[in-house]
Amino acid sequence: MVDPETKLQMSATQAIQVIEDVEQRWTQFRDKVKRRREHFFHAPEADVDLGDQWKEVVFYQTDIPRRLHSKLKARLTENHAVVRVTPIRDIPSQRQKANDLEEVFNTGMEFIEERERLDIQGFLSDGQIIDGLAWLHWRKGDHIWPEVPEYAETDELPMCEMCEGTGKAAGKRCPECEGTGTSDGIAYEEQEEGGYRETDDSLQERRRRETAVAGFPWYVKVPPASSVSMLEDESLENGAAVIVFRRVVPVLTYLEQVRKDKKAGEQIISLNQANKHIPVYGEVDGPGLDSVSSGDYSKRVSVVELWTRNEFYEFCDYSGVGMAGTGGANLTFVKGFTHPYGMPPWALCPAVEINDPDPHNRYLPVLEGVFRLKGMYDRLTALMLVMAEQTALPYYYWAKEGTKQPRLSEDGEQQTVTFQRNSALAEEAPEGYELRKVEFDVNSAFVQTVQHIREELEAAIPSVGSAE
Repeated sequence: MVDPETKLQMSATQAIQVIEDVEQRWTQFRDKVKRRREHFFHAPEADVDLGDQWKEVVFYQTDIPRRLHSKLKARLTENHAVVRVTPIRDIPSQRQKANDLEEVFNTGMEFIEERERLDIQGFLSDGQIIDGLAWLHWRKGDHIWPEVPEYAETDELPMCEMCEGTGKAAGKRCPECEGTGTSDGIAYEEQEEGGYRETDDSLQERRRRETAVAGFPWYVKVPPASSVSMLEDESLENGAAVIVFRRVVPVLTYLEQVRKDKKAGEQIISLNQANKHIPVYGEVDGPGLDSVSSGDYSKRVSVVELWTRNEFYEFCDYSGVGMAGTGGANLTFVKGFTHPYGMPPWALCPAVEINDPDPHNRYLPVLEGVFRLKGMYDRLTALMLVMAEQTALPYYYWAKEGTKQPRLSEDGEQQTVTFQRNSALAEEAPEGYELRKVEFDVNSAFVQTVQHIREELEAAIPSVGSAE
């Protein structure tokens, strides 16, 4: 039964419940990805806690994950991926069609990467190396194509000046009118009732030319691994059963003022919504609440997409950024439609997949071994730096000698003096006291432990390999 609000199989309330359930199941995976990213980007949250005395002096995190990521990514992307199409029957006519389709998709993917400044293969590699998996999403965007044109009609043929209507110049096809003999490049045929009408072949050619100019009509995205949640089922259908995709979309504060000035009831999240003559649409995804630059974005909204095998639902949280798994109380239904893909248009690209039903355990990144040892290695190395700091800038203390009587001032009062590295009294030795240095002993067992963890870390580094 179709819901009257969404015009789809699920009501908004039912769809929101599905979103909440699916996102909740991936909570631990998202937390693990967050910790991996903190270590990879040397976030303060991943710094070693050495106490208040040293937190502003000694801080260390190994650069091994970044260096290894650079090598692995270069290796994974050294040969650009290509689409291969195999004909159903290996006969010349089908082979030619398969080759033509290959060319369309390979050229189209290059066009998408250039148009959207998107490194598909590189971004997929990032997810596999750091997070454990990557997602590839696609959807058709044929709205960029112009409408099918009407047949052109005219009472008199607009003659091409270069070829004077012959369609040829210097014995060759006229480059100005492309052989039509008309100044508008359209081929006409005379009508019985008078006048001229565009030919079928000319209309189709004009349509092909206009769609080619508009560009490749597909969107492709490689979203962060933590923004996608999946539900799988036991069926013979293609793909996942449900995909939930949560985006953070930045919004200019100017738009809120425009909405208030217009006294518009609906929310406005793009300049084009405010003014159709401004070709600035919804922004690309912005950083989440736990990102370093989160505070630099004055206003953001959450857009949540729900994909099934034949339907699409979109919700928006206009109140701000709602984190995945925190409920859908603020979600507002925006739009929905049936789609022709036969599956959610998402492809899962795992790095290492373990036979375990828990997403937290199932998907491991290439750098999993490095991440497991990095925290311990960082701490041991930081402690070594503390020891080096204490050796380079040693501490001293005054030891009582002789009578061991307290130091007195000129009027006989007991005097307390605090000796610091920058104290003006540091050069004044009190009578009956001896200046002694605090000795730090680096235990050999500690050094061996650091060396052992270092060897473990090096052994956990996967081989990059080499091309033959």
